[in-house]
Amino acid sequence: MDKNAANPEPDAALTAPPGHLRRLMAVVYDVFLLTAVLLVAFFPVPLIPAEWRASLPVRLGLQCHLLAVTGFFFVRPWSRGGQTLGMRAWRLRLVADGGAPVGTARALLRFAVAFASAAAFGLGFFWIFLDPGRRTWHDIAAATRIVTVPKPSPPAR
Repeated sequence: MDKNAANPEPDAALTAPPGHLRRLMAVVYDVFLLTAVLLVAFFPVPLIPAEWRASLPVRLGLQCHLLAVTGFFFVRPWSRGGQTLGMRAWRLRLVADGGAPVGTARALLRFAVAFASAAAFGLGFFWIFLDPGRRTWHDIAAATRIVTVPKPSPPAR
């Protein structure tokens, strides 16, 4: 019998919001990885003639391209397991408020509101210091939360 079927209550470790330092370190890890991904995504830009790069449509297209790459970097892992590489390294997981996995639509909404939070001078991110559940604006808008993943148990001998 499945453990969750016998006990519908979520594991206490999975419901505890992570500490601020753990979340920050996961973000730092992801920013380093995202920087490398964006450098690769930006690699063909010098091949575009300089007079074309100066035009507004090309500049907007490049900005949309980098935004799409950034969105894909976060939305895909959030919607397929709830963890970016930084979150996996720091044992964090994104879940819906009920504990269910996060789907693509919810992950897209979370990314869009996170972008708006960053544009608002980061106020949406600093909301974790005011919210009792340590949620950001994008967590509140998408009805998600970050939880700590318990350490795996050692193998039986």
